[in-house]
Amino acid sequence: MANQPTIILIKRILFGVWIAAIIGLLGYSFYNPSFLDHEQMKIAFEQYSQQLFIIYFLICMIRGVFLLPSSPFVVLGALLFPSQLWLVFFISLLGIFASASVLYFFSSFFGFDAYFKKKYPEKIQNIQEKVKSPKAFLFIVAWSAFPFVPTDLICYIAGTVKMPFSRMITAMIIGEIPLVYFYVFYTNQALSLLG
Repeated sequence: MANQPTIILIKRILFGVWIAAIIGLLGYSFYNPSFLDHEQMKIAFEQYSQQLFIIYFLICMIRGVFLLPSSPFVVLGALLFPSQLWLVFFISLLGIFASASVLYFFSSFFGFDAYFKKKYPEKIQNIQEKVKSPKAFLFIVAWSAFPFVPTDLICYIAGTVKMPFSRMITAMIIGEIPLVYFYVFYTNQALSLLG
């Protein structure tokens, strides 16, 4: 059984790898300015697009284990694969489904229960009551559709109150669909307006 220190250690290692990768890329581009040349990057991306898509898919599937929010990955997918937006949309939803399943069924195993109790002690009891209520389905739809609340928390709580998984996951996906659709199909348009 994984415990809270193990989860924290894994998150710190991943964060360290991410920072090291950014520093490495910046250092390499400083000594080799042609590395950031738009045309060179485009050629390299086209050459390795299949491998990048596989990596993107795997990251979307496992990000929930590290309690990373899905929104940045959805936006990243839309930016990296503008010609495959429907595929990005479905992969994003599949990743959200995978994350929700892990949080619903394996919160104790991964130490998420201790994490949530520590981070959201006052919210948990209030949300548990709402998830037990007759309007729980609509509550989860609304919660999932709102971009500034942790969807992971609602999946964990649904598991603790033994809400049927099929009901929880259906409500969550219904709530996530418009949000993910917006991120995928309007990210590039929003950036082009800013640029």
